[in-house]
Amino acid sequence: MLSDERESYRRTTIFASAGRLMTDEENRSIYLQMLDGTSLSYHAGQESYDKTDFASFEVNLDLEKNVGESIGVETTRPSEMGWATLLENRRRRIEAGDPAIEENLELHRKFSVAVACVLLAVIGIPLGMQRTRAVRARGLAVSIVVVLAYYVMLTAAMAMARKRAIDPALAAWLPDLVLAVAGTVLFRRAARDQRLIPRLGLVALLRRGVEETPA
Repeated sequence: MLSDERESYRRTTIFASAGRLMTDEENRSIYLQMLDGTSLSYHAGQESYDKTDFASFEVNLDLEKNVGESIGVETTRPSEMGWATLLENRRRRIEAGDPAIEENLELHRKFSVAVACVLLAVIGIPLGMQRTRAVRARGLAVSIVVVLAYYVMLTAAMAMARKRAIDPALAAWLPDLVLAVAGTVLFRRAARDQRLIPRLGLVALLRRGVEETPA
């Protein structure tokens, strides 16, 4: 079953007993060949539909033209492009009136992820300065949580940028800013010989109550 809605004035639904993808290397195109089926076409404002039975029917997918050729850019994903190709692809999209969100995200992400590696190491220093083995083990768990939290923040920020909710530059660098603030706080607490991760108020009160209860 195939639903074709590429034309705004007409909607076509195709039912076929078999189908296969075919490629045309010379024209650099891909098409879907449907066999032994029926095509139902419905035009906007029309109360009935057109029915056509066929033995063989070909649907040209033309992926390269739809995705990239219309604005003269590469169809390779920005994350797979080299620096020069990425800049050129970004320039072409902007000239064609496209905001080039993916290209801008990738440009900033290349730098922000590298900086994040340094910030994660900075956060790991105070976590590794703990005196007891148990606290060090807890620091390792916290480090893993911090790394996972960073990638969750980065993924969420990039998703918001793709929806144009925030600027791509802010999306790429916001998780780094959070890591920088966290690293500063941890270093200050370690320098003052304070607990790096304060206890929750309820847990601290319960533990204090147990310690003050007479034997």
